[in-house]
Amino acid sequence: MSAMFEKVDIGLDEFVRAFPPLEHQIGAVISINGEAAGLELFDAAVTWRKLSAKLIRSFAIDAIDRTARRARRSRVSAPDVFVTTIASSPASAFAAAGEGNDVRFSGADIAAAALVVNGRVIHLSALPIEGQ
Repeated sequence: MSAMFEKVDIGLDEFVRAFPPLEHQIGAVISINGEAAGLELFDAAVTWRKLSAKLIRSFAIDAIDRTARRARRSRVSAPDVFVTTIASSPASAFAAAGEGNDVRFSGADIAAAALVVNGRVIHLSALPIEGQ
């Protein structure tokens, strides 16, 4: 993975420049070629601004990798279907290693987890599970 990152590192800044954080933005649903590739959601815009470039670079590597190979299609390809799938998935909460609860969403089509402190989602991350 690090070799691929070094190979495309210069081009990744173009992705970051293409998606500057909006004033009150707290996250994003990331699509690659019209298919949901992930969701990152934070409790504050300052957190998104701080981490968005790193997350965008990560998803950019995924986009570049998908062009180099035939990626399996997710069963929840449309971004709106992806979000609905996350929201409607059963969830289980466990005490987090630090403060709050680790909430895991279980579904055949997604892998998602959130850190919840005092009823507030601090960070939610979700990825579609690729079809077989």
